[in-house]
Amino acid sequence: MALNPELKEMFMNLANDYSNNLKHPALKSSNTYEENLELDETTKIHAVNYSLNFDDFTINIVYNSGEGKLEYEQNVLDSYIKFNNKHTELLFSFYDILRFIDNKNFKCYTFYYVNDTEKLKNAFKYLADSLVSYIDRIINLCSDTNITNILSKDKCYELQGFFGPIIFHSNEISNLPKYSRQFYYFTRFSKFNDKAYNCYLDGNYKKALALFKKKIKLNEYEFLFLNHLRSLANMQSYKTGDSTYDAIPKNLRFKGEVIKVKSKKSYAYNFLFPLVLLVTTIVYFLFFKFIEYLEYRGAHFLLEDKLVVAISVLIPASLTTTTIFV
Repeated sequence: MALNPELKEMFMNLANDYSNNLKHPALKSSNTYEENLELDETTKIHAVNYSLNFDDFTINIVYNSGEGKLEYEQNVLDSYIKFNNKHTELLFSFYDILRFIDNKNFKCYTFYYVNDTEKLKNAFKYLADSLVSYIDRIINLCSDTNITNILSKDKCYELQGFFGPIIFHSNEISNLPKYSRQFYYFTRFSKFNDKAYNCYLDGNYKKALALFKKKIKLNEYEFLFLNHLRSLANMQSYKTGDSTYDAIPKNLRFKGEVIKVKSKKSYAYNFLFPLVLLVTTIVYFLFFKFIEYLEYRGAHFLLEDKLVVAISVLIPASLTTTTIFV
């Protein structure tokens, strides 16, 4: 689904006006352009991109609309950072960078449902101003090769977790730019619009923590975020300290349909759970019959209650199957 023409034009106008008023000595150039990305056979992205170009890095503010696997992620305003001198094939989120330049900042910088001109205007200014306020710190970060190498290594671990470790041990390494974009769009956007993160934005930290702890394959930012969330949830539970955190301005809290991300675990429940339950039921039934044979062999009569047999078999089978998938 293509972006609304009016909103697309407004984004470009906002970007041009912002560049005209941005006076930073390190800024080399800025530009806006459209992208039509085909990530797989069914998933496409139509985006407009505003780039602020510096010597060592580029800040990109992206407004996009997706389809296919991203059909519920319409009108998303977000950003990413690319390093120009090395690791140019990788896309780093602002959250990746924050853990090195301001590790106490857990505000939200990803906006969904930006579907009218007023929302776009307010969200764009907030996001652009926030990114620009960290330009000097990002410049200092780029001068530290140890940090940029850590960033690259951690991002590669994330990519391996998503696509499998083989991508860094074969000729497929040449396709890393495509992989990086797939990872960026397929996994990162939905993380900031799932039920757990929405509970966090709404200030329900106890519920957010309970949901967030069920996540798997957390990245480095998410580990820090988990500790931040745990601290807020504890203060909320025991009514101590400051149990509120302004993660997002109230006028930018746009709500809509929460994205339900299907993890590998949920797919397993849908397709494998019934199969495993059937197998364990058969195993427990055979085991039940074996014990019954040992206990009652030689008896002339055996009266069985079918309900008791069913309960004796299904309960342990269900518990075993559930334990396997937890």
